[in-house]
Amino acid sequence: MHLLVFAVTPFITAVLAKSYSLHYEENRIDAESEYVQYQDIYKAFNIAPDFYWLFGFNFHSRHTENKSCVYFDVETLNEEGMNYSSNFIRYGTSDKIEYIGQFYSTTYKNMSVDQKRDKHNSLYARTKSGTWVPMNYTLIYSDYQNCSIFRVLQAESGYGCMVLLTNAAAYTGMPNACKQLYKNACAKYHHDKFENVFNNTCHRTNLNVSHCRK
Repeated sequence: MHLLVFAVTPFITAVLAKSYSLHYEENRIDAESEYVQYQDIYKAFNIAPDFYWLFGFNFHSRHTENKSCVYFDVETLNEEGMNYSSNFIRYGTSDKIEYIGQFYSTTYKNMSVDQKRDKHNSLYARTKSGTWVPMNYTLIYSDYQNCSIFRVLQAESGYGCMVLLTNAAAYTGMPNACKQLYKNACAKYHHDKFENVFNNTCHRTNLNVSHCRK
């Protein structure tokens, strides 16, 4: 009996260690004072006439299963929130889902002391119909021109990441600064898990939405 216990214990320990370590990305950047300047969520979305493609995730997103060419249309935008739609192709048909988004702020650390932000850095998003579970996203980094990286708080125990690229950048991939930031904050344990949603056949003009799910 003792031999069985000793034999099983290392196996259980290894499994538990693996299950925990896979989720723990470097998330200190989310609240470090030196990165606050890159975490103004209103400024990140205020990029018209350009728009964002959903480039991909560092995890498997069930919400985007069988979807491709996902892009976001921002209908209204102010410093407190935005109304927008997610447009996509699924099973060869164009579709979209409309959302109401509210911006909010998390604290950041300055010399280990919590500080309030001057600008919002997070998004609480819900569908207009209330069909889907609301989601929370925190902006990790934006260059305010081509790339924005978000922490998806309901995914991967809070360590999930989502990458948005503008139309100007999506066809060539993440800019170098964005790629390095993603590597440091999202790919330590997910380096082999990037799930592309965008591909180079995607063109906004080809997505004539046939109907809408609110």
